[in-house]
Amino acid sequence: MRKKHEPVVTSNRPIESTSTINNTDKMENEQPQEKQTLNSIVMRHHIAEEMLMEAGGELTAEIIELIEDNETALNDKLDAYTEWIGYCKGQAEYLKGLAEEYTKRAKTILNASDTARERVLQAMIEIGETKVKTAKHNYSVRTTDSWRVKEDISNLTQKYLVSNKLAEFVFKPSVSAIKEFNKGFDVPEYIEVTKKQSLTIR
Repeated sequence: MRKKHEPVVTSNRPIESTSTINNTDKMENEQPQEKQTLNSIVMRHHIAEEMLMEAGGELTAEIIELIEDNETALNDKLDAYTEWIGYCKGQAEYLKGLAEEYTKRAKTILNASDTARERVLQAMIEIGETKVKTAKHNYSVRTTDSWRVKEDISNLTQKYLVSNKLAEFVFKPSVSAIKEFNKGFDVPEYIEVTKKQSLTIR
């Protein structure tokens, strides 16, 4: 008798090619890299210090590798921060320039408005009209008093105004002048010195 074809038993597992297996093994062996931040770099620096203390001051191969890797990471991170600082400063200067430009434009437009108002005023004065009524607006010329204290008033007058709370003396010391005046001497008792650390990037 003629034998019937028997079904071939196959596994449900998909057949993997050599390249697929190699890529899978590669992915399994690769470990995700730790994101380096300034805080993590500083922390690794302290870890290296602790390891050095535990080793009795001996620079083991493990400690040296940690220090060198951390130093490289620190240098890269500092350069990255410097680029970011430069970018922010550039943006700030750009926006500052825009602000100055728009301030100039606003001043120009405001001056144009004041000039137009002054022309209307002079025109009404010249034609002898103190009040004009149009279909849209009412115009009137009015006189107001503007006071200004003379610059050459005597000291006695100044004291009189201050004593009656009509004026005040503004005490505005110049720190730079005081510092230059006392150069080479001890810091005066009326000066408070606050020390502040800053970063120089060249």
